[in-house]
Amino acid sequence: IHKVKVRVILQDGEVVESVTNDLNYFAYGPWISIDSLAMGDFAINRPFLSGRTGYALTEEEQLLLDSKEVSKEIKDSLKKKSVDYVDISFDNGRTFTEIESKKGNWEYRIENQDMLDGYHFMVVRSNMKDGTKALTRIIIQVDKTAPFIRLISPQDGGRYNQQIEFSGLSSD
Repeated sequence: IHKVKVRVILQDGEVVESVTNDLNYFAYGPWISIDSLAMGDFAINRPFLSGRTGYALTEEEQLLLDSKEVSKEIKDSLKKKSVDYVDISFDNGRTFTEIESKKGNWEYRIENQDMLDGYHFMVVRSNMKDGTKALTRIIIQVDKTAPFIRLISPQDGGRYNQQIEFSGLSSD
């Protein structure tokens, strides 16, 4: 168990602290990661959301799995600690759709042309054969509205030597 607190010193010297939160960390068990996009990234041109998943066995479990003296039933129960399938949710975990995964790698093409502009909250979940699960969340942005650009100068038909100075307005 790790205790986490954020402490900020403002410009005027005032110290602001958050409440202390407990973080439970386990080095073993199911895990999943998103490697292609970061939290809050823009989803442009139907990007792939991809990552890795797996199950980290304890040292004792790995020794049992590698041993030739262990029964088949024990080995089968340890082999169930592996990835069965990966699924994704676009409605914050209410419904899930299974996605392609092979040997711990998974990917999903985000069809952003069918999505509304704005933030989209996704949950990616890895389901193990023994029933345990690991999940991670990501927020992506979809912005299909083109920026507005208006050129003020130079005007059409002018004559210019060596340098042209441009001015205009833009918004997005």
